Amino acid sequence: WFKKTPLEIVGADALERFLDNGIEYEIEEAAKSYGAERFTACGLHLMRSCEPSVHLFAKAIGRRQPLTNWGGLFKDWETLKADRGNTLWIHHKEILWTLFNQLTAIKSAYRDRLAHGEIRCDESEILRLLANVPPFIRQVVDHIDDQGKFV
Repeated sequence: WFKKTPLEIVGADALERFLDNGIEYEIEEAAKSYGAERFTACGLHLMRSCEPSVHLFAKAIGRRQPLTNWGGLFKDWETLKADRGNTLWIHHKEILWTLFNQLTAIKSAYRDRLAHGEIRCDESEILRLLANVPPFIRQVVDHIDDQGKFV
């Protein structure tokens, strides 16, 4: 994994979409950290790399104020899920579930505990993160435009 470039990990569209958010740097640093067996550092860079995608997803599901923590996004998700008549839900249910499940896997296992210094990661944990973070970023880029609208 550490020999891969950011382009190979998240793709050209993600690098272009989040150019101003430093995603290329974060992915590159995650790869370098992985290669140096600095797995906690790798996890932190992976978390930072997915923040722009998380904010765009929040906007896409109706969040209008800035997202200051992921808790707000999960509350918005519960509201959306409860309103099964919502046109967003009706037209994009499958990708909504996919994105939310990926995000839940990231948040539940690592995001909060890494961000607050409660854990140190080992390689197996990073491999689980890698199974969710790059796909989440790519899915957001593939299904949500720059304005936060599903395509």
